Amino acid sequence: MINIIPIQQAYSNIFNRQKQVPSLKSTNDGICSYIGELSPSINHYLTNDNFIKHITLDASLGLPQQCPMSCDYCPDYYVHKEFKPEEFTGSGHFSDSIKDHLLNDAMATHNDVEKPSILFGGPTDALLYTDMICDIISFYEEKVVPEIGKDIWYHCYTTGMFTSEEELIKLKKAGVKELLFHLGASNFSETAYNNMRLARKYIDVITVETPSWLKHKKQLFNMLPILEDIGVDHLNLATIDVNNKNKNRLDGNAYKAYNLVLDDEGLVYDIMNEVIDKQYSYSVLDLNNFIVMHSQGEAKYCSIKPVDFKFEPFNINNDTFTRRVING
Repeated sequence: MINIIPIQQAYSNIFNRQKQVPSLKSTNDGICSYIGELSPSINHYLTNDNFIKHITLDASLGLPQQCPMSCDYCPDYYVHKEFKPEEFTGSGHFSDSIKDHLLNDAMATHNDVEKPSILFGGPTDALLYTDMICDIISFYEEKVVPEIGKDIWYHCYTTGMFTSEEELIKLKKAGVKELLFHLGASNFSETAYNNMRLARKYIDVITVETPSWLKHKKQLFNMLPILEDIGVDHLNLATIDVNNKNKNRLDGNAYKAYNLVLDDEGLVYDIMNEVIDKQYSYSVLDLNNFIVMHSQGEAKYCSIKPVDFKFEPFNINNDTFTRRVING
């Protein structure tokens, strides 16, 4: 059951926990707290004069609007308890109209761009569609990069469950610079860890981006020495949005930031202290809701289709909330 607490209470607790973390850094007027150095993808999100294209591998590209995982905390829940490869074999269509849209977006923003960035993401695991990713990158390199005169940072969001050495070599040759592994999606599977070891051989930056969820506390702490052994560069611990699609599968306190988010009771800062105590080499970021919303605002976030914001109402404990939803 979700219990709503005031944001003042939540952030009073957060600020107290932050004081207990030596060498904690902050940027962007305090919304971003971390130890170590920020990952390139997060740096792109936090820089105002950049260009972020979030390419969702979904029905807009003729691909299935499905996900093979079934994360309880997912705010865009697609139930697929048994992975069926035939459901994810669509080749999609990278049509001329989509190419025109992407090119026009790039041309409309390139004059004030310093750090162009392309993220390939869900509703599914991006690495199910490596060939599509490589085709899109090829288009950008041939048509967009010569026009804007700047290199693009290509990164992909993955569970780590659906790749191979051959696919990783393809991504490397195409120009993918960073992979972000959502380990919580597989419940920290050995398969995901093994594929992350493979990726370390070919991809410049390896980042783990997974929720700071109390239900995963034991797995998260067990994960830390494994990340050090693999040679992971960055660990981003995200808050969990609460909405109509996941509210009945979650328990604990929640507070209203931009969206209604689940309180991790300081878990992210416990993990930071553990990383400091063990002298692990990777960074740790509190990837909170304010950073996510910043990336969708000043950072010129856009997707295949024009971005349309709406507010989705939902009810918890007789209180009505709205969630800011991006369509397209």
